[in-house]
Amino acid sequence: VLVKHDDVDGLWVVAEAEICAKAEAESTGNLKRVWTGHGRSLDWPTAQGEAFLRRAVEIKNVWVPYGD
Repeated sequence: VLVKHDDVDGLWVVAEAEICAKAEAESTGNLKRVWTGHGRSLDWPTAQGEAFLRRAVEIKNVWVPYGD
């Protein structure tokens, strides 16, 4: 349900390989960013820090020129 929902921008899926593949396939309809474990369990104590956050967070800048 979350993969198909338009108000959800991204999703982490840590599950069996079949569920991960289904989440990736169903996310293409709304171009949602989906990260999966492909059936591997995520080691949460080592999945911390800057590298983990860089994959989880996206920062966008929009520059709008105006005036002279």
